[in-house]
Order: sequence, then structure tokens, then C-alpha cells
Amino acid sequence: MSYLGYRIKVNGITLTDDWIQPGSFKTEDAKKEVTKWKDLNLTEHKLLLSTKRAIISFGIRVRTLSEQESLLTLFATQESVPVKWWDDLTCTYKEGTFTMDAPQFTHLNTKSGTILYNATTIKLTEV
Repeated sequence: MSYLGYRIKVNGITLTDDWIQPGSFKTEDAKKEVTKWKDLNLTEHKLLLSTKRAIISFGIRVRTLSEQESLLTLFATQESVPVKWWDDLTCTYKEGTFTMDAPQFTHLNTKSGTILYNATTIKLTEV
């Protein structure tokens, strides 16, 4: 599959490259931990799956209140979030179910009767 002009789609919202803060898009494959425990010698053990999970982070650029309102579906849920993303290792799109860390919104300013939002970091972890 070829590149379709976007790196990620979250909760049905396609975030084209103009939404993503330059230089912020990052993906990694992490080991899936099933369980961990300590034995009688207090040595920690972990049971890991052979398959990996994706961790994706990026920033949504500075935006206006009306642009923020257009992204509300993106933030509607933080559990069982459907994600489709561009995988640079395979040069294909992949799909999965993720959890989203609760985003923190800060205001750059509130001039002219509206809000200008700072860039917002989004972190997604595949379940």
C-alpha cells in the first residue's frame, strides 16, 4: 500500500501532516509484558510475549478554538481507540487498538474573544 498523505488516523479522525507538529511524530515497537513477579531471592522476572506492541507519540500543532472543536472525536475516548498509522519499517499502514494517555490542553492566549491552544502531545499505546 502506498502513502495516502497522512501518518495517522485516530478514532476516525485523519490527521494530515499539516495537523502534526513538525518533528514530533515517533513510533516504536515495545515488548508486551504479560506479568512480572519476584522470586524468593527478590529477583524480578517478566513474562513477555514474542509479539510486540506499537507506541506512537506526536504533537498536534498550535490551533484555534474552532480547529480544536473539529478534533473533539479524536479525544472522545482514551480506551479501545482504533488507530491506523504509517509504519516506516514496512512502508505500509497498520491498524490496531490503543489506549490514549489523557491529553493535557494549555492555552497560548485568549485574545480577541477566542482561545489559541498550545501544541498538545498525544501518546498512544497498543493493547
